[in-house]
Amino acid sequence: LGKTIKGKHGKERKQTMTEQEINAAIAEIVGVERDYANDLNAMHDAMLWIKQNDVHAFIDYNEILIDLADGYMAAVHATAQQRSKAFLIAAGKWRD
Repeated sequence: LGKTIKGKHGKERKQTMTEQEINAAIAEIVGVERDYANDLNAMHDAMLWIKQNDVHAFIDYNEILIDLADGYMAAVHATAQQRSKAFLIAAGKWRD
């Protein structure tokens, strides 16, 4: 735990959940086990799930992702780790 990740503009952030914990937490929500922490396609599917099932969490997800990625344009190119963290924060499941 405690891996440091960098945003698109070099800002460092502490990642306090392991990739396995991230994958398990998202799988618990969406009902499908995948490598969400490393797979952009898996995170796209998770994003579609939250969009269809909880529009307020989807709005939160986008706002959080923009912040984590250091801006709107950078969020377009956000990593799977940034997207998975935003997803779990929006769902209220991220652990610091």
